[in-house]
Amino acid sequence: LKIRASYGVSGSNEIDNDIFNSLYRSQALASTVNANGSTGRKVVNLGDPTLGWEQLVETNLGVDFGFFNGVIRGSVDYYDKRSEDLILNLQVPSTIGSNNQLQNIGQVKNSGLELQLDSRLFSKPSFSWTVSGQISTNKNEVLDLGGAQSIVSSLSDANRPAQWITELGGPISAFYGYVQDTSREIPAYEFTPSGNGAFDRYDLESQFVYVVDINGDGIIDEDDRTVLGSPYPDFEWGFSSSLNFYDFDFSFAFNGSHGAERRVGDIGTIRNSDFSAGLINGSFTDNNPTAPRNLTSSHIQDASFVALRNVSLGYTLPNSLTSKFGLSRLKLYVTGEHLLYFFADSYEGFNPEAAGTTGSGANTPITYGYQRGDGPIAKSISIGLNLDF
Repeated sequence: LKIRASYGVSGSNEIDNDIFNSLYRSQALASTVNANGSTGRKVVNLGDPTLGWEQLVETNLGVDFGFFNGVIRGSVDYYDKRSEDLILNLQVPSTIGSNNQLQNIGQVKNSGLELQLDSRLFSKPSFSWTVSGQISTNKNEVLDLGGAQSIVSSLSDANRPAQWITELGGPISAFYGYVQDTSREIPAYEFTPSGNGAFDRYDLESQFVYVVDINGDGIIDEDDRTVLGSPYPDFEWGFSSSLNFYDFDFSFAFNGSHGAERRVGDIGTIRNSDFSAGLINGSFTDNNPTAPRNLTSSHIQDASFVALRNVSLGYTLPNSLTSKFGLSRLKLYVTGEHLLYFFADSYEGFNPEAAGTTGSGANTPITYGYQRGDGPIAKSISIGLNLDF
């Protein structure tokens, strides 16, 4: 039995993958802009000479244990990771020339438990079998936002606008928008971009959906937006096993993630239900109980999954045979990657693990969990041999 405890503070100055941005984001920067046929200069980054590194303060308490001469062994860990002086864009009055300023604001806490168990079930010269399992939980919580109660972040993608909210007590980068009223549906022919009615595209969906009047005032407006989900899983797990029987060996590994959600931007294109980014500011409301579909819970989908990551079967030729050819070892094997991948029934994307996008500026610390342009999981089967001389 071993009891462990650790505490540490580390810093990160990585503001941006672009080294220029990382070095000069503390200074005021301007850019050339065109307006009404004239060319001028506009401040695109307000300087903050006090801008410094983020700090990660981590505390870890753990116990390692083993029983029956190592037949069963494992560990339990509790961790508390606090990101302090977060480098985030804070909204500022646009009258000073820019909408945002990069500042060291806020504190985010990640805490949870990690459990690992390993077992040597059998250990004989001709047969051995080991198994291993892990499970971990994590809670993401915003503790401070530099005096603000919340930060609403927007993605003004051309046809796929989206919003997130980071608020005290909740997770950073929670999905934000309107709750779809699934009891009512708008006929697709009433809202089509080309005016061709229901024949615009096969399996067409309306760009608008009815939404719930959250505050009950009889009007659908920005006050009816609410948290729609979190991009972070409730728990993750893994399980692997390895068997050896004489000259054969076999192994496999599963893992899963449960509780995370994704905002699937590609669905709007597939269903022909995208809409203009200009509507993100709420001008579409006007006592109308509808909202663009992509600003609602319609595009928030369960990203839970279970995957068979790896399967491998091998055969090692006996030494009595390989030694005749001057070889110390010859092994034949076949390996499969991602052969089984189970998604949640409601998920319509290609890869629930991905949170990437093509040039739309999403997946920053406060706009995370947006999917657009992510390819499917690739399965592969490999056959090979290993030679040792």
